[in-house]
Amino acid sequence: MAKSNHSKKRLIDPLVLGDRSLSIEDLVSVARGFRPVTLGAEAKARVELSRAVVEEILIHDAKVYGITTGFASLRDQRIDASDAGQLSTNLIKSHATGVGAPFDEDVVRGAMLVRAQTLARGCSGVRVDLIQVLLDMLNAHVYPFVPQQGSVGSSGDLAPLSHLFLVAIGEPDAMVYHRESNTDEDSYVTSSRETDFIELSELGDKTLPFSPITLQAKEGLGSNNGAVFSAVVTALAAFDSENLLAVEELVSALSFEALQAVPDCLQPTLAQTRPHPGHLESAKNIRSALTDSQLVPGDKPASLNMAHYNCAMMKLHRLGKDIPQLTDLHKQMESAQPGISASHSDTESCETLLQPIVENWRTALGWSEQSNCAQSLPVATIEALAQIYSQHIRAILRPLGDPDLQDNYSFRATPTVLGSARQALEHTLETITTEINSVTDNPIILLDTILESYHADTKDGSYHESPTLGNFKKWLSDNWQVAIAQVKSAANFHGEPIGIAADYLAIAMAEAGNISERRLAVLLDSDHSKGLPSYLIWQAGLNSGLMLTQYTAASIVTENKTLATPASVDSIPTGESCEDHNSMSTLASRKLAQIVKNVKTIVALEALAAYQAVQFRKPMTLGDSTGKLESLVAGKIHDTMLKQSEFADVKAMREFLIGIGLAKSTAESIQPCLVRDISMRPLLRDFLKLIDSKEIITLANANKNTPLKNI
Repeated sequence: MAKSNHSKKRLIDPLVLGDRSLSIEDLVSVARGFRPVTLGAEAKARVELSRAVVEEILIHDAKVYGITTGFASLRDQRIDASDAGQLSTNLIKSHATGVGAPFDEDVVRGAMLVRAQTLARGCSGVRVDLIQVLLDMLNAHVYPFVPQQGSVGSSGDLAPLSHLFLVAIGEPDAMVYHRESNTDEDSYVTSSRETDFIELSELGDKTLPFSPITLQAKEGLGSNNGAVFSAVVTALAAFDSENLLAVEELVSALSFEALQAVPDCLQPTLAQTRPHPGHLESAKNIRSALTDSQLVPGDKPASLNMAHYNCAMMKLHRLGKDIPQLTDLHKQMESAQPGISASHSDTESCETLLQPIVENWRTALGWSEQSNCAQSLPVATIEALAQIYSQHIRAILRPLGDPDLQDNYSFRATPTVLGSARQALEHTLETITTEINSVTDNPIILLDTILESYHADTKDGSYHESPTLGNFKKWLSDNWQVAIAQVKSAANFHGEPIGIAADYLAIAMAEAGNISERRLAVLLDSDHSKGLPSYLIWQAGLNSGLMLTQYTAASIVTENKTLATPASVDSIPTGESCEDHNSMSTLASRKLAQIVKNVKTIVALEALAAYQAVQFRKPMTLGDSTGKLESLVAGKIHDTMLKQSEFADVKAMREFLIGIGLAKSTAESIQPCLVRDISMRPLLRDFLKLIDSKEIITLANANKNTPLKNI
């Protein structure tokens, strides 16, 4: 379990609320990067003005929802103005009814930021003190216990926000994460359990790093009305999705090389015939990653297939260790291999080099009129030799007049499917950016409308400036009815925009995982993988290789299909049926977050298969970005691969590969890879970490601005 950093050495410019709108990146910098937050002077002034309106309501004991009335079905139950503060406190205590595992620290930190941003808009009528206590908690790295279950997304995330504010008001039963005093890791807490938290009453001699607040009128609703947790979970999942889609595009490019896929679907001229923006972007990114690739060159598929060559070498070696005729075939192929590899782009030259090899195979099989060689070989050997010839030798080079025309949908439709996910992501990012900068509680004080009346009455001419608090209060005492008329009840807290956006992105990301699993399956299937061996292992049969990676991916894809069922189409009435349509946005966002995590695992499994597969096509070289990806993978998994096997280093692994029949020049170009079955869990763990690493995310996102070549 990760721990957050308490270091005071952070030199990060603080985020100032009120200076500008929040971006998703701002949210992430605070939620995950512990960026400090302050309240701007202009925002503070607006908050004080809106608070003056609430105080005027109390002076005149006007009937305003949630200030001098009860809540939900109790909306017509009058509350004495003197009890307004108690009403707010009662609301937080009674609504803290969440259950289940706690939200991760980044979600809770993000919720504190977004709630503070909402209140800083100056339309909620709370005091500056309420915003400040949230910022104090954020800056002191206080992590309140907030259960994930219990919200229906209207009136926002009532239960989660109430748990958050239990800590802000210093409720003894409220819980915060029990920090270890010696922790200095630069990461937020994930996968915490309820037992990791401690009640405020149990802190003993320890003092809270902030001053708890006593709620006053309207501050209960200001605290817990709004789909804040729904928005933050969706925002973080969308942020992760953006990076993940870029990574999947990079990994799919490596899979294109692993298959020697037909590149037509990536061509910009073809993509422009159906110019969906996401499709164009994904096709560009994948093609960019393949720049200068020998396996997917230019605008046509490669004709030379070194996987067939390498598999023929291994099978021939096993078949003919003690048979002079077959040993001679093996030596002839090995000596010709460097020339064939060097002539990879010249089909006629490759054909010239391969023709003597093909003729010698035909002679060995007795298919040549001048040969009686086959008469000296056992029948079983002849049959095995014929199988190698038909499966591999004849397929090493495709004639110019017989090119590959198209691949399975899982490759051909990759830019279409990932492009569709990109467009769903774009919609979600736009929706969530609007949401985290909106006023989302109830009732709402239309401060700008009130200020228009103020400026019109006072004729001070400063329409673009906030009045002084003193002047505004004087005007308000005489015009309180005008001001109170602009305190409106609506449903800005309703999570429907978030729920629908989260469901949309969840479906799109589930599909991104689905097609990733299909590409993985193709690479493992010797009937479809263009010369790659079954399950991508050098001695299949004795070893199962990557067989079970597809099983794991398939199980996760099925889980995602269930999770992708929309939550926002459901509604259960609450509050004695006066709240008779609820958004279920919190569930939608939680399901999205889980799908994104699951897709990371699927893409990690595809990356493992693609990395393994391209080793069979050596010494052909990879593209600019895919080559960097291969090197990055090799550096990260080197120890995992070698420590679990009998190989002390890469040299020993390559000597083994030469020993099972590979040509020396091929073996020396192969990166650390799976040559025999090992315990898979550490390898899968390493690949999952790799997919989520800054190095790969940076490499993947670099393709966005890379000019296309070889098109």
